[in-house]
Amino acid sequence: MTINQIALVGETEFKTAFDYYRYISPCNYAGIRVVNALSGSYLDFEKLKRSQIILVTRDEPKRFCRFQILLAFSRLHGIPVILDMDDEILNLPKSHPDFISGFYADSLPAILAAMYSVDAITVTNEHLRNYASRYNDNVVILPNYLDPAIWPLSSKADREIGHTEDAEKKITIVYSGSNTHSPDLNEIAESIISILNEFKEQVIFKSIGVPLPKSMTDVKGISYISHLSYDFREYSRLLREESADIAVAPLNNNNFNMSKSPVKYFEYSSAGWPVIASDWGPYKEVIKHGFNGLLASDKAGWMACLHELIMSKEKRDNLNHNAVQTIDNFYNISKHSREWLSAYESIVRSGIRRKPKVSLQILEEIKNIAIALEAKDRFKQVHEQSDGLDE
Repeated sequence: MTINQIALVGETEFKTAFDYYRYISPCNYAGIRVVNALSGSYLDFEKLKRSQIILVTRDEPKRFCRFQILLAFSRLHGIPVILDMDDEILNLPKSHPDFISGFYADSLPAILAAMYSVDAITVTNEHLRNYASRYNDNVVILPNYLDPAIWPLSSKADREIGHTEDAEKKITIVYSGSNTHSPDLNEIAESIISILNEFKEQVIFKSIGVPLPKSMTDVKGISYISHLSYDFREYSRLLREESADIAVAPLNNNNFNMSKSPVKYFEYSSAGWPVIASDWGPYKEVIKHGFNGLLASDKAGWMACLHELIMSKEKRDNLNHNAVQTIDNFYNISKHSREWLSAYESIVRSGIRRKPKVSLQILEEIKNIAIALEAKDRFKQVHEQSDGLDE
């Protein structure tokens, strides 16, 4: 069957990074039309019937009644339902801000049921495939690739030909992300503080969207900027307008982060910044140390990498140039969109999936969900007590 239209079911106020990486950009380059199958908060059954695939986002299953109606409709009309996942959401580490706040806790039972019920799950890497395969026997890897229409692929040195850098200019180190990345920033806090103390006012650090850990809040030369935009195109434009010289991509070494993709490396490189990243997981797969980026695994390693790039503009330019070439050659979505088309065609050929029996692994996940719900209750109680004291 030819795939020319998929129906998207998922409510988002903005088109986020998830939306562009997981379906908008790939489908655009693959020539697949994506239609919004919601009319307000209701399913648009005509759009669903005209589609070959129904794609649901990670947050959709929590709208349980609507999702069950969607599943029933899909079985009646023989249209497979795909759940796309880019995180191991059922196993958030206890230090993760979303676990502490219980942000996803109420949604976890519905997400677990959806993983078990849908006809296929698409994920970003092998780790997530192994994880999702516990609950569904049709899991397909579709990696995250960069869209050059949103993130232009030209190095900073190429854009600044003929430009002479001000010798008195301060070197700016930047880190950008969401509030969920605070634990990652905390991993390199000591290294950043030590570098700033060594270079005095020659080097500054700014965190964009990632709240500073306590150890960094009152340090001279460190600043925090609130998140630039949740609209992905706008975020790209604003980030590339930021003045910076070095970008850092720390990532705590834990099981949950094994599901991450090297998209920060892609985006920083497009912005024209050489990248220092944690020496494991997604970054180790794409960065060749000393050629298209630098890798660090401890405080001494981070300081050494930072020192090297602070001292050499030539090194910064070379790393960024090679990074852009690497991304264009191997991680450019315009060269990989066929993977989406092939995956969707294979899922359609497989048809509506027969459900296996409940496994012991699912029972274990139900136990983990109960723990997450208890954590949410504790978080709520602490805040209620805090509000009472304020009054």
